Amino acid sequence: MVRVTASASGPPGTASIPTARPLTSRAPCANVTCPQGGRQRPTGDRADARGLSLLTAKKEVAMRNCVLLTLAALIALAVPAGAQMYLELGIAPIRFDIPPNGSEWHELHPNFCVVHPQEGYIDNGDGVVSVCDNIVIGGITYHIDWAGPTYYMVDLSNGEPWFVEPEDPQTSGDPTGEMWHVVAGPEFCTMYPVESWEDNGDGEVSGCDIVIVAGRTWHIEEVRLDITITEAGSPVQASTWSKLKSFFGF
Repeated sequence: MVRVTASASGPPGTASIPTARPLTSRAPCANVTCPQGGRQRPTGDRADARGLSLLTAKKEVAMRNCVLLTLAALIALAVPAGAQMYLELGIAPIRFDIPPNGSEWHELHPNFCVVHPQEGYIDNGDGVVSVCDNIVIGGITYHIDWAGPTYYMVDLSNGEPWFVEPEDPQTSGDPTGEMWHVVAGPEFCTMYPVESWEDNGDGEVSGCDIVIVAGRTWHIEEVRLDITITEAGSPVQASTWSKLKSFFGF
């Protein structure tokens, strides 16, 4: 039989690691008066049952605390505070008018293909999606650091897809010479210059254009709105913690 006891406290902010020590076996005690008098130790089966009940209760509390600490760590690690997320609006072609709440944003990085419904939007006053707006997703307020086009394009030789965004879009419409930043997949954060552009006739980068990037020929499938965001509010809503606590009986 093993009793779980708490280890010595570690450095501040660290969790204690349970240690185990064996229970010494002994015969049931006889009634013995406490040194202070008045109270007596339980004997026989009654003592064993009480000890087992206390041990079980301690184990349950320790387990609930362990689960809560694990969940807290997982939530914190999902998207570290201050980390950027790259999202594209789930409609094409690109549009900069502020989407209504409930609109779906497709995550490109770090968790590709996760869909986030928009819960709120705070405009900076210019009436369009732009830098310094705030967007609410998953109960968290994010600051928009960048807003512009995402080009979804496919390599004509092997069908490989890339998601890219221009670092500094040209006002002329011709992207030749622009640096395009890969925002999803294994090439994430790599930048390539646009070597040439074959327009579809509308005078701007849009679906069905052909570009040469990184020495490869690409067909542009779609152009959508892309935003880069950083957390600006609390990492977890109080209601979320309330649900976690109530689930585990706290």
